[in-house]
Amino acid sequence: MAQIVPFSPSARRKHFRQAKPGRNISLRLLLSLVPRYAGFVALPFLLAAMLALTVERYPVVPAALGDRVYVYDGDTIHVNDERIRILGLDTPEYGKLSRCREEALAASIAKEALQNLVLRGEIEIERRGLDRYGRTLAYVRIDGVNVADALIAQGLAREYHGGPRKGWCG
Repeated sequence: MAQIVPFSPSARRKHFRQAKPGRNISLRLLLSLVPRYAGFVALPFLLAAMLALTVERYPVVPAALGDRVYVYDGDTIHVNDERIRILGLDTPEYGKLSRCREEALAASIAKEALQNLVLRGEIEIERRGLDRYGRTLAYVRIDGVNVADALIAQGLAREYHGGPRKGWCG
């Protein structure tokens, strides 16, 4: 029969020093301190600290000087071999996916506008995961300007945060 030994304070510190992939060590340490120090006064501060630590942080990575950047359409770019779907906007479908002539024309204008933005300055990519097609979902900024906001302000895109999309024809 296995013997259950409670964590001693020194064992707890040793356990939390070991980095484990996918786990937030600071959050686990705070959670271990809650039963010992949580009084009516300290509880709100501990909860606020835990909430701040659970917010996932995504690094903003500038594209390197030698990176190959290709604009596929108004809301998708390729950086080297990575396909990136720009979050926060929807543009008309380009090429064979266009449903009408107006959509095809609007798509080529949106693509050209995105190409002009990409040529203008330094690209910053804030990755947020993958979509069902394997593309990286990311917020993209060029010289600090959000690409989605810029294209929406020019009337070349619509704000989009998931769900069904409106058509571009008629």
